[in-house]
Amino acid sequence: MPKYGGSPATWNVCLFFFQSMLLVGYFYIHLFTIRIARKWQLILQVSLWIASIVILPVSFLDHPFYAEGSIRVASHLFRALLSEVAIPFVLLAATAPLVQYWYSKSSGKSPYFLYSVSNLGSATGLILYPLFIEPRYSLSEQQGIWISCFVAYGVCLFFIGLQRNVASCAIEVVGECHPTSKVTWKQRTWWFVLSLIPSNLLLGVTFYLSQNIAAVPFLWMLPLLLYLT
Repeated sequence: MPKYGGSPATWNVCLFFFQSMLLVGYFYIHLFTIRIARKWQLILQVSLWIASIVILPVSFLDHPFYAEGSIRVASHLFRALLSEVAIPFVLLAATAPLVQYWYSKSSGKSPYFLYSVSNLGSATGLILYPLFIEPRYSLSEQQGIWISCFVAYGVCLFFIGLQRNVASCAIEVVGECHPTSKVTWKQRTWWFVLSLIPSNLLLGVTFYLSQNIAAVPFLWMLPLLLYLT
């Protein structure tokens, strides 16, 4: 990533990639929970984790770099992100809603506090990286730490899935909640449009700050931090 420089365009492309893959991860887990049988859910998720391990470590050095024009650089950066980190990122993006789904099915309790925990973890990582990790570790050391954490994540996910399967078999479902009316496509479209507002505001405010205030990475963090919290 350093070869792309610290320009606002680089940050905005990464933000756009983050938002796009987050949407893909949520859509994947939606289909995952309604189409995949319970006994296959853990197997599929662990298989994707293994596939992610295979393509690691991430290295952008294999991609030829073209410096002619910001549009060319931005498109090249986005393609590099897709080829290198799309699968691990989609897997991580899908983890929060998946664990919430497993928790609700195995315990019968509301899982939405886990959403706050997930955002808190993301915000904590966003703060700790520039203040603690980046100044103290080289890129190769950071890569090793990230891969180690990703391996630990997969192991934890595996045991959570096993525990969920055991708990689900032990719980007798007393009743299920059914919607009083069918959700129309008009409502679905409206919800989707509303969800685009904070995402567009995040990109727009970040672009405005970097173009009209100062091109300072610490300043770019503020909109994303507000978005997560």
